[in-house]
Formats: sequence, structure tokens, C-alpha cells
Amino acid sequence: MSKKVLVTLANYDYMEYSKSLFASAKLSGKWDGDFVLIVPEEDKGTFDEKEFIDRGIQIYYGDLLDGNPPTHFYKIYLFEKYFAQWDWIFYTDLDVLFFNNIGLNLDIRDKSNLYANLDVLTFDEQFTLGVGKSGYKEEQLKIIKDEYSDGIETQSLQSCFILFNNQLIKDGYFTKMYDCYLKYYNEYYEEGKTRIHDQAIFNLVFYSKWKLLGDKFLNVLPDLWTEEHGWQINKFANDYYDKNDYSNIVAVHFTNFFQPWKENNLKFYPKWMERKDNFYELSLINNFGGWSMEKSCFDYIRQLLPEGKTILEFGSGYVTGELSKYYTMYSVENYEEWVDRYDSTYIYAPIKFYDETFITPSIPENLGWYNPDIVKVNLPKKYDLILVDGPNGERYGRGGFYKYLDWFNTDVPIVFDDVNREPERILMEKVSKKIGRDYIYLEEGNFGVIK
Repeated sequence: MSKKVLVTLANYDYMEYSKSLFASAKLSGKWDGDFVLIVPEEDKGTFDEKEFIDRGIQIYYGDLLDGNPPTHFYKIYLFEKYFAQWDWIFYTDLDVLFFNNIGLNLDIRDKSNLYANLDVLTFDEQFTLGVGKSGYKEEQLKIIKDEYSDGIETQSLQSCFILFNNQLIKDGYFTKMYDCYLKYYNEYYEEGKTRIHDQAIFNLVFYSKWKLLGDKFLNVLPDLWTEEHGWQINKFANDYYDKNDYSNIVAVHFTNFFQPWKENNLKFYPKWMERKDNFYELSLINNFGGWSMEKSCFDYIRQLLPEGKTILEFGSGYVTGELSKYYTMYSVENYEEWVDRYDSTYIYAPIKFYDETFITPSIPENLGWYNPDIVKVNLPKKYDLILVDGPNGERYGRGGFYKYLDWFNTDVPIVFDDVNREPERILMEKVSKKIGRDYIYLEEGNFGVIK
């Protein structure tokens, strides 16, 4: 288990949107912690849990809250003891896209405070914006102002991004959140009028106990809100293309006015849909799934190689991120979109085709390997294990590893993935014979090892 977890929440109606969020966090945000999806208990059995569990996403079912509030109030459960198993809990709303590495600077955070960013409304406005519309009587608003007089004029926090240490869970903040919810959502409410949102509850509980998360996390699109003009919702009534630069931004929250899954959000809708498709490529918790090697191979490497050693791998993938938690990684990769996804020193080497067949003639029309000129000059001076898991065996073949075998330190263990396929198995056999060391074939995980 990781020391940190990224959490979002969704009911049945928004389950598909959560897939894009998780994929965005993993692929663009390069999140290397755990994932949890909070779901209201009443939605249990309405969706395919296995789709999430198989991809390493845990599901937490929150008991039905008194008053049957909207789903966003289930953020309260972030402070339930279940989440105390992680040191740091990072929550994000569904209508968020990640652009860069999710750097949270946990080493310098105060464990006694909650972290969020400023909302466009003041603390007071969370309750008084449009009196008569808010659902609060004047006497109720006076009680709120009196109880929180030292924070009532301050800027309020936005609850789309929330970061906190499990110390707040240990300090009993679930009870504080729940009691506050009962009081201000149910008791202080006039029938037929608009209730407060979960954000108001967060501001009541943490009004003097929160700090800024950081300006790399945008609460709202720059064109949606300005200090000078306030809300600029009209410009989003028709198709709109956002021209702002987000290259230095970690994430953007779009608000309920202009979600990224709306087709008229011309800049971000294609990326949102792409990430939704990417969800099915995410690592599986049991076997890493997709194009990745079996988890049994990963576990074998962990047993074979002490933590802190260096691995030279051919073919980067989801497992690179898992291995990088324990080892220094060097990754030779021909797909540009995979370069720099994980914590590894990448050697980008596009495929260079050749006429010879070094292993089998099964794929002569597309036989090639990583550009050898690039590989040779960028190899690390020292490594403790070689992992042969690329390039794509069905499209290019992996015979180049045998062709250029003299370039590599073959005194270290060499792990070959996909040896259930004939070309990869023959490659392992030929390398074994050439260097004079026996191999073992672990059929259960479809991999082999020359120790």
C-alpha cells in the first residue's frame, strides 16, 4: 500500500466520468499512490465494480446520509477511519483534468491543517448570497455569523481539491463534519428553499484550520471568472475554445458551468474522451493487465533483486511506474507518448528496420528494433538486471537484443517477458546458449529468466 491516496466520488449517473478522472491522474498526473472511489451505499450493485477493482481502484461505500443529500456531501466520508490507513489523502472532484505531475510537496505540509485553494466567494457569501434564496432565515444567519465571527469576512476555501494528513481523521473530524452537516443542512433549513452545498460545511469546520494548496491547481477556468467582471458564463453558452496556456499547471477544475465532458468545451472535450478510453489500459492490480507483464513476473523481480538496485528495461509500460518505487530505472522506449510517464531515465529510440531475421522469420515484413545508434550511446554504465519487454513483439520483434548482445553486461540476471510466444522463447534460448548460462521458464507468468 502506498502512503498516499487519490480519492473522488461518484454515484451511478457519474460513474463513467470517474474513469476519465482516474486515467487523467495516472497518465497525465503520473499519480504513483493508491486510488479510492467513494460511492453512496444505495448505488451498490448498479455498476461493474470489477472494472475498477481490477485496475487497482478501491471502492468505499458511504452509508446513506440523513436527509438524503446530493452525492457531493459524501465528501464527509473522507474523514472516516477507513482512510486513516494512508498518511495523506488527496481528494479531487470529477470535473478535473490533470496536465502535469501531481506534486503535493508532502514533506513540507503541516499535518494539523487541511489544504485547499480560495473560492471566489467569501465565507459569509457561502450562506448569504441571495438571502431568501439560500434557505436560511435571518436569525439562522445571525447565529452562523456570531459563531464564526473571527472568520466570517475571510475568503473561503474551495472543496474541489482537498489535501490532508490522516492526523485529522485521528482527531475526530468525521464526527465534526457529520454533526455540522446535520445542523446546517437539515436543522437550519426552511422548507422549499435552496440548501447549502458541501463546501459550506468544509468552511464551517475548517474556517481557521486550512492553508493554500498551491496555485498549480486551478479552481476555475481563467475565462470563467475574473475579479473585475465576476462570472462570465455567457461566453460558454455556445461552442468555446479556451486559448489559455496550461503547460505549467497541474490540474484544472471546470466547475458545473462548463464541464470537460460537454461537447461545446472544444479544447478539453477530446482529451476528456481520450482519457475515458485510456481507463481500460490502466494497470490491473492482480496482473497489471493490458500490454503489461504479469504481476507474477513483477513479484519475481522484487524477490530476486534487492531494493535500491538499477534495472535496464527494453519497453516501458505501466510496470515501469511500479518498479520505479523500488529501483533506479532506465527505459528504452520507441513510443514517444510513453516517454517520461514514470520515474525513469528514458532513452527514446524509434524503431529502425533491418532486413535480417535474427530469431524467427515469423514477422519478416516489419522486423526491426530500437535505433541501435541511440541505444548504444545512452546505455547506463552500471545496472543490476536487464528486463526484455519490448519493442512490440508482434509488430517488430525483439531480435535486436540478440544482434547487439555484446553491448550489454550479461553477467546480470536477464528477464524475458512473453516467452509463451515462439519468437520471445527462441530469443531467450539463443541468448542463454551464447552467454553459457541456463534459463528457467515460469509458465504461470509467461516469463523466463537467465540468472
